[in-house]
Amino acid sequence: MEYEKKIDLRSDVIQEVIGKTPSWLIKRGLSCFFFIMLIGILISWTIKYPEIIEGELTIIKMNSKQVVEFQGIMKVKQLNLSKVRLNQKALIKLESYPYQEFGTLNGKVASVGDVANKDESFDVSIVFFNDQNFNLKEGYVGNGQIIVEEKRLLNQIFYKYF
Repeated sequence: MEYEKKIDLRSDVIQEVIGKTPSWLIKRGLSCFFFIMLIGILISWTIKYPEIIEGELTIIKMNSKQVVEFQGIMKVKQLNLSKVRLNQKALIKLESYPYQEFGTLNGKVASVGDVANKDESFDVSIVFFNDQNFNLKEGYVGNGQIIVEEKRLLNQIFYKYF
């Protein structure tokens, strides 16, 4: 009988030790959690996340007096046209030159069409700088991306809520 009381006494003490979370663990755990949250917020504040408009792009030849220049005509949906401004940066990914291997062409918006096409899109003219010396030909097709605005990643995450 006395043996059973000792076992019960020990088991109550052990249960109390096991059931109680040490205060140092709570303090350090909360400190680590808030520290990681602070670092995540700081990183998302420093990273810029561009808002882009995408569309199909076709290359056309522009003959000037001395130099043959190429430019792209990108189809932009009517919904996104109000965001497009002159001299905005543009990135062009050509199907003939995979961007993973050759990179992208850099350019800027030169003009925005005034008349809608049959598919209710507008033509946006993009003049690009052939930095990578692509052998461009008229009729090449690809994907154009106009960088409309550079927002911080934190703003992009909380844009819907605030």
